[in-house]
Amino acid sequence: MEGEIVKGKVEKLIDYQGFASYKKQLLKGKIWITNGVIYVKDDPGVFPTLQIDSAFLNEIIVTKNGKIMTEAMLAVSEKDDISIEVINEKVLPRCIVTTNEQQLKAFIEVEPGYEITRKIKNALLARRVTLTLEENKTITEKVSIEEIRQALREANVFYGIREEVIIMASQAEEPIIYEVATGIPPQDGKDGFLEMKVDLNIKNLLLEDERGNIDFRESSEIPIVETGELLGIIHPPQQGNTGISVTNQPIKPKSLKSITFYSENGTKLHGNRIVATRSGRPRIYQKDHIVKAAVIPKFTQKGNVNLTTGNIHFFGDVEIKGEVEENMVVDGGSNVIIHSSIRNSTVTALNSITSGGNSANSILSVGEKNTVIVQLDSYLRTITEQLEEMYEILSQTAKSASYKNSESKQSLKSIFKFLLQHSFVKFTDVAKNYIELVYQEKDFLKKEWQITAEQLKNLLFEVSQLDITLTQIKLLISLMHTIQEMNLLDFEESKFIYIASVSNSTLLCNGNIHVYGKGCLNTTIEAQGKVVIGGYLRGGNITSKEGIKANIVGSTGGVKTVLSVPAGSTIQIKKAYGGTTIHIGYKQLNLMDIQENITAFLDVKGNLVLK
Repeated sequence: MEGEIVKGKVEKLIDYQGFASYKKQLLKGKIWITNGVIYVKDDPGVFPTLQIDSAFLNEIIVTKNGKIMTEAMLAVSEKDDISIEVINEKVLPRCIVTTNEQQLKAFIEVEPGYEITRKIKNALLARRVTLTLEENKTITEKVSIEEIRQALREANVFYGIREEVIIMASQAEEPIIYEVATGIPPQDGKDGFLEMKVDLNIKNLLLEDERGNIDFRESSEIPIVETGELLGIIHPPQQGNTGISVTNQPIKPKSLKSITFYSENGTKLHGNRIVATRSGRPRIYQKDHIVKAAVIPKFTQKGNVNLTTGNIHFFGDVEIKGEVEENMVVDGGSNVIIHSSIRNSTVTALNSITSGGNSANSILSVGEKNTVIVQLDSYLRTITEQLEEMYEILSQTAKSASYKNSESKQSLKSIFKFLLQHSFVKFTDVAKNYIELVYQEKDFLKKEWQITAEQLKNLLFEVSQLDITLTQIKLLISLMHTIQEMNLLDFEESKFIYIASVSNSTLLCNGNIHVYGKGCLNTTIEAQGKVVIGGYLRGGNITSKEGIKANIVGSTGGVKTVLSVPAGSTIQIKKAYGGTTIHIGYKQLNLMDIQENITAFLDVKGNLVLK
């Protein structure tokens, strides 16, 4: 860029003869600009001001009394010596070539050479005038074709060049961007994918009870597949085609992903076909290109749980993508996920309950049945194994020729009792323990447990003279296997309740409880693990074996709120109001006023300490 200086000056106003006195008065204390010359007329007590246009701060240089001015505004008087330098501009033509990230397109930005000449604009007289410029832009030189080609070579653009665009760019009279070259994009192949072959939708039906009445709360059916049924097909990736960049380099299509398949309980991969190895509910889960398939228990409720859907009793995972409405029961054998609120209902789970809404006037229980089910499962496995052995002995005996031809053959019942007394002496005691525990916990167990206990009782202790049959024993064994399948549970899985907010409810958990949203109101919480309340905690009783961490406890009204942990655990509160009671071990402390950022624990002497 080249600069040219145009000089201006300040002239004192000559008092020509013939000017009227009122004209002289009008000019006093004023400044104006005419033909690049600044005029000023002094007036005592008034300081005419020159304001430099902010748009031209780099193009105008003002010198006052030999000093270059850095301020954009300056006072001017008749005695000042002011010079003005105006910088003109000359720009050479330019062209720049860029490519996009994939190098499938090249762009050329051209700007012809030009010259800008500037002059000072006139300004009417006033106490303050703005010094600004007029510009005149003239195209002096266009970008040549050879310059464009050279820019393409320097950018390594050799493929897909459009000659007509080069010509257009060389004729441009203003800055402009053209797409000058285009490559061939790669044609992506197709990732491996899973083709489903089973319907996983839940079917609805209405059931009649023994009296012929319809119970709207019990109305769900789980889709079932049979052994050997095709669940899905895993298709391999389909390769794509390589492209060419504007730099004449190959562009490979995106890397293809194959399906990574994990076979869980009840499925097997034959070639690329997923096949059920047992009957049950199909469960196929896919995240990205990882697929897991199983025939295991899981139930998903897409909407609310209400009279239309019925209560949910399911021995596996339960997911409810809505809310649990009033007076409903959700009983999950493993994990229960509820996307919305729970109102005046009961939700139980073996491993966890997660809710994204508020629990109001409800009971949430996790893990309370775990110990019972573990014990029952242990009993049942022993009973099943020994009963299968006895079935084989009885079946072989019944098929033997000596037994069939015997005139005084024993009944199967007598042979069965002989086996219990001499070969399977522990069977009866284990069966008794199982039966007693089922009856003791019958209100918490599914009917299959009770049916099995009843049939065992009839098999072992029935005084009827009727003989037992192999079919009777075989059906009982089948029922036991069904119960074990229903309880494919990971007893090592951590137990927890994770919920947004709670009011007037009861939360019971064999693990941790975390209320992560607004808070907890007038609620009873009992946790074998930790309790974390993220919002407010007002009213109720909170008991935890491994410690409590709360944000705001109580209220200005002094509502009674009790927090209890055993000795060795701590209670952390960010802000506690009067009315808050802290129990640690056998020690108790009632807070009478506001306390902030406290940690309560028992010291080495057993004293309750606030830190």
